[in-house]
Amino acid sequence: MVYVSRFKIIWITLLVCVSIMVVLPSLIPANILPQWMPYKKIVLGLDLQGGVHLVLEARTGDLFKDQSNQYASRLKKAFLKEKIGYRALKFDGNGISFELQSLQQSKQMEEVARHILSKDMDCKIMGKNVFFSYSNRLKKELQRQALAQSVEVIRRRVDETGTVEPLIQVQGDRNIVLQIPGSQDPEKVKSRLNKTGKLNFYWVAEKTSTNLDVWECKDREGRIYRLDKEIVLTGKDVASAKADYHVAEDGQNRPCISLMLTSEGSYQFSELTRETGRVLAIVLDNVILSAPKIQSHIPNGQAVITGNQTLEECQGLATMIRSGSLPVALTILEEKVVGPGMGADSIQSGIVATIVAIGAVASLMWFCYGWFGTFAVIAVGFNLLFLITVLIYMGATLTLPGIAGMAVTVGMAVDANVLVNERIKEELLLGRKLLPAIDSGYRRAMNSVIDSNLTTLIAVGLLFGFGSGPVRGFAVTMAIGIMTSMFTAISMTRTMVSFWLQRFPSTSILI
Repeated sequence: MVYVSRFKIIWITLLVCVSIMVVLPSLIPANILPQWMPYKKIVLGLDLQGGVHLVLEARTGDLFKDQSNQYASRLKKAFLKEKIGYRALKFDGNGISFELQSLQQSKQMEEVARHILSKDMDCKIMGKNVFFSYSNRLKKELQRQALAQSVEVIRRRVDETGTVEPLIQVQGDRNIVLQIPGSQDPEKVKSRLNKTGKLNFYWVAEKTSTNLDVWECKDREGRIYRLDKEIVLTGKDVASAKADYHVAEDGQNRPCISLMLTSEGSYQFSELTRETGRVLAIVLDNVILSAPKIQSHIPNGQAVITGNQTLEECQGLATMIRSGSLPVALTILEEKVVGPGMGADSIQSGIVATIVAIGAVASLMWFCYGWFGTFAVIAVGFNLLFLITVLIYMGATLTLPGIAGMAVTVGMAVDANVLVNERIKEELLLGRKLLPAIDSGYRRAMNSVIDSNLTTLIAVGLLFGFGSGPVRGFAVTMAIGIMTSMFTAISMTRTMVSFWLQRFPSTSILI
């Protein structure tokens, strides 16, 4: 008499039921399903549902100059606090240079600078002349950080609500790949990325000022302003931004952008607004959005950007400010739009290929192993069910290479059953009875099953480690399929065979 654990049958049945519940929302419209059922559909990749594919190049030319500007601003404040005399402080993409007024303050200057500047900056002192330059190591680190920050800013701009699920990844040293499944409007995507979104605050140079360290900037109407080069506040000091209305001088409600500053930004803005009468320019991507004259001290950290923007423009600018500024400008190297029709054809072809693979495997298994082959094919069906369940649970994106991985998994899923069945045949030819032959077949074939799947997993791991994009998608699907196939081919088929023999002990199930 063959005994099958009731507990084992129950938990396998529960596993199958839960997997069906997870997969059903991807196959049946949501309005048909009951409300209590968990609803999470499988995410289709760009090649299956269509969308926009862009390859962006990060232009890092101004990255080091902007960093030098921030360093220079901090040095000025620190030198003023510590009463360190200097003159002719300059900065560019290579670093910062200035001249000390007294050599006796050289050591004190170095201590102050080391607290502000990166430890990887090279320092060179020639008499009273001081030079801080970027090392190659620091440049690579700044570029890496800029790319990582750019990825997050791009994600917030194209997926502010978190429902688009774009694919954004760094490619090489300077490129970023952006894929937005379901989108068919590349111009809308590019409009969100064309602007760097770099928000800075500058003092407008006074007319009586003879300071030569200024630069010219235009506003939206083309008026030219002379601005101090020093950045007094940046977009990093803004905690939130939203489109709003304010009462203009003519008494009408006009669209504006309301800013709430961070705690540190609020303190700095409070100090700035003590200088009443001065004009503070708010600059976005080298265009002056607003240049208000400070009428009174503002201690609460709230600022308003006014101008001639429409409400829609204010909403777009507020979104850009909320998402943060891109640390580098981006250039579009490659643009591609995949239509939904092509994706539908890919899905249909993938489904047909999988069905044909299952049919061919089922026919061969039935021809070679009879009822044992039937159980193996049933296990293949459960393997696909578990594979899709794991993909949905992981939130993985299914692509065309992933479907190819599923089709290959169908063939590999019966590999363990072939080894077991052949081993059982050998035991039967040696004169053993059916039940001992089955037990010996599963036990002795186990090493071969583990070895074959382990070597395949190693190869798949190498594909995932050294590959990218579609290659990784194929590797992930294959890896999950191998692990689920080992469970279905060994545990489930043995349980099904044992249950069958328990119910129908006189039935021959092996050819």
